[in-house]
Amino acid sequence: MPKSALTNLMEDLVKSLGLNMEIEDSTSYTLSLGRRSVELEMDDEGKFVIVSAILGKVPPGKYRQDVLEQALKSNGYPPPVFGYLGFDKDTEMLVLHKQFHISKVSKDELLEKLPGLVEMAKNWDQAISSSTVPIASKPDPSQAPNILEILEIKT
Repeated sequence: MPKSALTNLMEDLVKSLGLNMEIEDSTSYTLSLGRRSVELEMDDEGKFVIVSAILGKVPPGKYRQDVLEQALKSNGYPPPVFGYLGFDKDTEMLVLHKQFHISKVSKDELLEKLPGLVEMAKNWDQAISSSTVPIASKPDPSQAPNILEILEIKT
């Protein structure tokens, strides 16, 4: 049976990162990038790869209101963006995600885009875990670390 487009993409990505992982055909994968894990999965229609990072639980009350207000501000910035913030009301979790069209995305594009997403996830996660309100700011792609820095590989 032929492998899915997502599986082929993951194999290319893992190989490029020099990771020693066995990739079995699946509809979702967890990729550890340094101290952060991201999920890669197909959308329900099989057209997009969704890359996401769970940022943490945001308890109800004024704090949640303030965090979600900053998330909306962050989501309103024009491109380029590292990802979009979403809130799962059932689990009370804030999630950062970005989607890529499966027929157009390449390992090179993911290697270029993942560091910004991981850096944004780290910043929002740190704020939430310390119960401070993250402050939305326009992403600056030139300030994102490269993939080797995230993997803590010294060159």
